[in-house]
Formats: sequence, C-alpha cells, structure tokens
Amino acid sequence: MSELKIGKTNNSPLINFDTASQQYAMIGVSSLLNAFDFFSGAANWIEKNKDSIMPNVEWHLYIPYFNSGSAKGILHLLLAVKKHSHDNYPKIVWYLEEEDDFMLESGKSFENILEIPFMYRSSLLAPQFEEEN
Repeated sequence: MSELKIGKTNNSPLINFDTASQQYAMIGVSSLLNAFDFFSGAANWIEKNKDSIMPNVEWHLYIPYFNSGSAKGILHLLLAVKKHSHDNYPKIVWYLEEEDDFMLESGKSFENILEIPFMYRSSLLAPQFEEEN
C-alpha cells in the first residue's frame, strides 16, 4: 500500500492520500506561486496508485482560500481523480464555512467543469489530521 503525505504550510494545503486506510484528503489554504507543480505531484501519485484506490471512496477537500493559480492545480488534481474512479463518479466532498458564497460558487464551478456532483458539508465536519513533527 502507498501513501502521500505533504504537511500543511502557510501557503499550501495538507495532502493525505492513503491506500491502506482509503482516506484521501486535502485541507488548508493554497496560495502557491507554483501551484500546478504542487498539485501535479498529487495527480501523478493518483495515476501511479490508481489500482489500489477503491471505487466509491470519498475525496475530502477543505480549502478555505485558494488563488487563481491554485484553482488550475486543484482542477488538474480533480481531473486525475475523475479519470481513475473506476467508471463511477468520484465522491468529492467539498467543505466550506457557513455562508461562504465564494467557496460554494467555486465548488459549483468545479462541479460543472468536471460534470460530476459534489457533496457540500460544513467545515466543522472536515477531517482532522495530526501534524507530523
């Protein structure tokens, strides 16, 4: 089994993809200057591990802020998720703050581009991960 763990920084989200536990989450702000490179690494991991990712798993995304460069990288990552979702619609769970219309519209935009339904949940329900030291 394989895992991809990238710790959260002030301008990049935590990424925790784990085929053993079948947990896939991206949590945190993304204001990267080279966002496409950052998200390409995660998309490449999905390609490499596609046979170990079970159908119907949930992909959890709580990104309270992202810049325009990050939007392109996030879309690239979500396209990889869609491509390798075993002929099913992937289950994308998009977390947002209460009354955050911008993030709701952002999720809806990704949903329309990808042509897959998202599930929307309160950020209070977002997965929590211990930071490794």
